[in-house]
Amino acid sequence: MKFFYTLILNFILLNFCHALTDRDTIKITYSDFKKDISVPLDGGWKYHAGNNIEWSSPDFSDSSWQVISNTLQLNNYELLKSWSGTAWFRIHFKIDNKLMNESFGLIIWNAGKVKLYLDGKFITDESTWKNPKVVKFHQKSSHLIAVRLENDKIENFISAGVNPGFRISLANMEKIMSHTNSELQRLLTQQIFFTALTLAFGLLHLLLYLNYKSYKENLFYSLFLFAFAASLFMDYQVLYAVNADDTLTFLRIHRGLMTLSNLLSLLFFYYVFNRKFNIVYWSVTLIVFCAGIVAVYAPAKYFSILQLTTILLYLEICRITYQALKRKLESTWLIALGFFILLIFSVYDLIVDLDLINQVAGIENGYPFGTIGLFICMSVYIAKGFAKAHHKIAEQDKNAKEQEIQNRILEAENNRKTKELEDARKLQLSILPKTFPQFVNFDIAARMRTATEVGGDYYDYHISNDGTVTIIIGDATGHGTKAGIMTTLVKSLFDTMAHTFFIPDFFNHCTRIIKKMNFGNLFMALAIVKIKNYRLVTSSAGIPPILYYSSVNKEVEEIILKGMPVGAVNDFSYQQQTRDLHPGDTFLLITDGFIEMFNKDKEMFEFDRVKDIFSKLAEKPVELILDSLFETADKWQDGCLQEDDITFVVIKIK
Repeated sequence: MKFFYTLILNFILLNFCHALTDRDTIKITYSDFKKDISVPLDGGWKYHAGNNIEWSSPDFSDSSWQVISNTLQLNNYELLKSWSGTAWFRIHFKIDNKLMNESFGLIIWNAGKVKLYLDGKFITDESTWKNPKVVKFHQKSSHLIAVRLENDKIENFISAGVNPGFRISLANMEKIMSHTNSELQRLLTQQIFFTALTLAFGLLHLLLYLNYKSYKENLFYSLFLFAFAASLFMDYQVLYAVNADDTLTFLRIHRGLMTLSNLLSLLFFYYVFNRKFNIVYWSVTLIVFCAGIVAVYAPAKYFSILQLTTILLYLEICRITYQALKRKLESTWLIALGFFILLIFSVYDLIVDLDLINQVAGIENGYPFGTIGLFICMSVYIAKGFAKAHHKIAEQDKNAKEQEIQNRILEAENNRKTKELEDARKLQLSILPKTFPQFVNFDIAARMRTATEVGGDYYDYHISNDGTVTIIIGDATGHGTKAGIMTTLVKSLFDTMAHTFFIPDFFNHCTRIIKKMNFGNLFMALAIVKIKNYRLVTSSAGIPPILYYSSVNKEVEEIILKGMPVGAVNDFSYQQQTRDLHPGDTFLLITDGFIEMFNKDKEMFEFDRVKDIFSKLAEKPVELILDSLFETADKWQDGCLQEDDITFVVIKIK
């Protein structure tokens, strides 16, 4: 029952009663209770510092005691000057005869410890107090209430802005019970409804964050809602306080939670609008935080400071919301609408607190009603953003699956091409001679290194019945399977017609066959060397110049025979050259893969370097020449991708 009726003082004594005038003996009439639910005993109190039980007696004369008009505030300087921690208060009053033997509710709100005496008889103290205390007035009309108040923290209450005294009222039991029940029901309903609603929204958004942690708006919004729910709960809890100690404790907790919810709301708005935490943010945060500390210290005295900083925070939220609207951020109008609804009720709350208007429909705390609009709008905003993000994730997932299918198709195609290239490489290598026989008057060595994608290089030899040795080197245009087909075709033609004495006839015959097969833009550069005894005959069809080292003059010469690759032009006039050989003469036949290789600086090797290197290697054995040439290629490329086949054929005359 004690908790049940604590609302009486806050809502009935302060809002539904009138004060009696200041006189030595006050009179309580029947008409007083017709006008109001309760009658506060505010006037006519006498005060004396100290402690004496005789002061509770009606027979004691208090004519010399100081008269005070307000036992609730006790902030009179002279009174505080004489305050020693304990004091007595006495009030004389008369009861109308019509109120004799009626049951009244004696209601008290106090700071510190009290003992209450009626007509010299102890009736209750804080250990047995129940609001309201039922009393009856019998026989005589004149009565005395004496109160012993013990409060050694009176200055603490005053500095905190909380009334340090007490207040007593007489209430009509029937009316007070009826009104208290309705007030209690209304306030409890509001407290439970708004707190539960806020917590429900907070829990919902926390669960959304835990399932989708990348969407941090839900985390900050849920933290704000939890702090706001706790602040709202304590705001109502203040109204249930039974004494000043509870009031001060509840107020301090509320001020701290209010500050926390304000700061979290600003953090949320900055995050949701993608704002940087600039000096404005930190300045507002610091101001609100400092105001919160002051308000926790003196929750009643300095609450207006916290309210002013809350207005400042609202203005900052308005500013960044307006800027978001200007930037046309999606659905920002929802946040603006929700905030505007809360702002309307908060302004109502503020002007009621400042006593500028009376309560409307008995609503003292208006801002909880405004939070409903804010919660709905904010949740719709976050839900829309969440749905958009979810749709984006779903779209990305769809694209990822499509990409995976494409990757698998590409992988299969790549595997097919890789196998095709590997088959082409094997085919190309399979048609090359594994070794060369020993010849009487010259040594020969050849070697090829294929590129990542086979380039179509080819070399071969043929020995005629008359002892003529024919050596061929070639390079098909393109890469891969097509190049392999061309190489195979040329090998077949070479095996059939290598004995042809006039090399240009062989080139033109190859061109005719290639054109008949409709290969399109598929050609092959060739060079052929015929050696019999110490005479060499050579011709070229688009291959790089043959390098010839003369053992007589110790110089390297380029054998330049211009000609089109076979398959390009019918009946082309190819040139053929004949020269005598000497022991020690060395020939180098190459394809363009060596000439056109690149280093890391994208610099091409070029033919002049080939000529210079060959001049230094020409007197070495043929195998050592090949080794040195490939070492040079490795150093030049230095790990770079080889883009074309590299083929060398070296001939040294004995």
